[in-house]
Amino acid sequence: MRILAVMLLSSLCSNSAFSFSAAELFTYCRLAISERPAGRTDIALMEGICLGTVSAIPHAIEFFARERNVKPSICLPARVTRQQLALITLKYIDENPQTHHLPAEVAATRAIAAAFPCKD
Repeated sequence: MRILAVMLLSSLCSNSAFSFSAAELFTYCRLAISERPAGRTDIALMEGICLGTVSAIPHAIEFFARERNVKPSICLPARVTRQQLALITLKYIDENPQTHHLPAEVAATRAIAAAFPCKD
C-alpha cells in the first residue's frame, strides 16, 4: 500500500510544471520553522509550499486508501501540526541524503509514513 501511495502521489506531481526536489523542500521547510523577517513575501511563499506539501500528504494517502478500500499507510495522531510534519520531513531528508534528488512529495511521504505508521 505504501508503494502504491508514493507512486500515485508521484504521478500527480511529476508531470506538473511545479515540481521540486526533496533538497528544495528541505530549504523551504527550514524557512517554515524559523522566524521570518517582516515583509519577506518570497519566504512566505516557500513556507507555504513546505506546509502545504507536508499537510496534503496524509490527506492524499487517506483519500486513496478510502477510494481503494484499503488500510492507509499513514495514521496521524489527533493534534499533529503542520510545523511538526515539517520538522519530521526535515529530519528525514537530513538523515537520508540519498533522497535529495527525489521528488519532494516522495521524500515527505516516506518521512511521514515512517513517523506515523498505522497500527495493525
